[in-house]
Amino acid sequence: MKKLLPVLIALAVAVAGTTTAIAAKPPKPGTAKGAAKALKQHNGSGKGVVCVRNARLRAANEVPASTSTAKGHAQIKVRRDGSIQYKIFVLNRDRETFAAGHIHEAPAGSPGPVRVGLFAGLATDARHIRLSGTVTAMTELAADICADPDDYYVNLHTSTNPAGAIRGQLG
Repeated sequence: MKKLLPVLIALAVAVAGTTTAIAAKPPKPGTAKGAAKALKQHNGSGKGVVCVRNARLRAANEVPASTSTAKGHAQIKVRRDGSIQYKIFVLNRDRETFAAGHIHEAPAGSPGPVRVGLFAGLATDARHIRLSGTVTAMTELAADICADPDDYYVNLHTSTNPAGAIRGQLG
C-alpha cells in the first residue's frame, strides 16, 4: 500500500493539472439557435436546407371561416441563402378557382399579414393541383420561420374565398 500511495498521488496531480477543451455542440438545424446560426454562416451556397416545415391545408383552419371543400398539403424548405422552396398539393373537389398562395404571420386562430408570396395569377380550377417553386425571402424572416413555425401559416386563396380558402400552420 505504501508503494501504491505515491503512484496514486502522482496520478491525481497529473490529472488535476490537465485541462481538456470540450467544444460546444453546434445547434441542430430546425431549432431557433440552429436556424439563425445556419443562416448567419451562409457561405454563398443556397443548396443547404436549414429547416423543412409542413402544413395541412384545411378550410376549418381559416379565419374568418371558409366555405371551401378543398384540402391539401404544403411543404416548405428554407435554404441557407434565405430562399424558400415550396411544394403544394391540393385536392379541389368542387373545382374552385385557386389564384394565389402566401405565407402569413399569425398564430392559429388569428389572421395575419402576408410575409412571403408563393404564387399569384395562377387561376386554375383543376381537380388535382400541384405547385412548386422557389421564392426569395429576407434572411431574418426565413430564420424566424424555422425558429417559430407556429407563428406562420400557408394560405391559399380562391375567387370564391379571396380572403383565404384553405390554411395550415407551419408548426
